Formats: sequence, structure tokens, C-alpha cells
Amino acid sequence: MCDPSDSGSLRVEKITREVASRIAEQVASLLRDARAAKFEFLAYLLGMVLKEARRLAKDEDKSEGSPSAG
Repeated sequence: MCDPSDSGSLRVEKITREVASRIAEQVASLLRDARAAKFEFLAYLLGMVLKEARRLAKDEDKSEGSPSAG
């Protein structure tokens, strides 16, 4: 039998991963613009945001395949 809460959790994880991926795409574009304009500190901050967005998207991928506790 399938626990209904598991399917809801997987759906939320998928949405979270998709949102993180979309944010990463948008931030990558902003990062390129900031670098082109020589906004070095802004580019640095956007780079940190990009790294975090990619990490969140990647972590969601890992958690999807891991067995749930309990």
C-alpha cells in the first residue's frame, strides 16, 4: 500500500526542485549582466545565490531517491 502523505511529499519536493532550478537560471542571467557591467560585489552576491539555488535543486534530487525513515 502506498502512504498518501508520501505522494504529497514527493510532489512538494519536485516543485521545490523546479523552483530552485528556475531561480538558478534567472540568477545566472543576472550574474552575467552584473559581471558585464563590472558590478563586482553584486556579481559576488549573485554567485552565492546561484550556488545555493543549484545546491537546493541537487539536494532535492538526492532526497527523492532516498528511502523515507520509519
